[in-house]
Amino acid sequence: MVLSGSANAEVFKCELVSGKVIYQASPCPKNGAIQNIVEIKLIDPQRAEEAKAQLQAWKEEQAIKEAARNELEKQRKIESDRQESLELQRRTAIAEEQQALAAQQRQNATPIEVAPAFNQRYWSNRPFPTPSHDHDYNKPHYSPKSSSTFPDHRPPTDQNHNKSKVDLPRQTKRKHWSPK
Repeated sequence: MVLSGSANAEVFKCELVSGKVIYQASPCPKNGAIQNIVEIKLIDPQRAEEAKAQLQAWKEEQAIKEAARNELEKQRKIESDRQESLELQRRTAIAEEQQALAAQQRQNATPIEVAPAFNQRYWSNRPFPTPSHDHDYNKPHYSPKSSSTFPDHRPPTDQNHNKSKVDLPRQTKRKHWSPK
């Protein structure tokens, strides 16, 4: 890129005592520095017009690129919004389908019974327990025959509460313990 314009400034080249060369807009100090005036070449009007035309073409090219970038970003935003809308519609359809299926299952309310593995009880998805045989679960499981509910598992004892050393004959029926 070439910038045009006329320059009317002078540039002074100063060489210091140490040998260092510096360029500045003001004249060099008098303390031993050598001063040379650098002449600035002016740009001819034809080259200045060419530089202006190149600058204008570059600005137009940058404006076109920026417009294309903005259009591309706009298209991406539109596509992103469309994809988001489609995803929302898909999720809504899935949720409605699941709700309809749940309502249909509640309406049918038929239990699903599955045959168990070998020698196991049947199970079902009913909300209450299902017996595998005909029992009345409201009946007690046992009915005590005596007033005490504890069976006699103690070994026989004599009157002094010593364990008996005599083996009693084996009984065929189990008797419940009852206080005497």
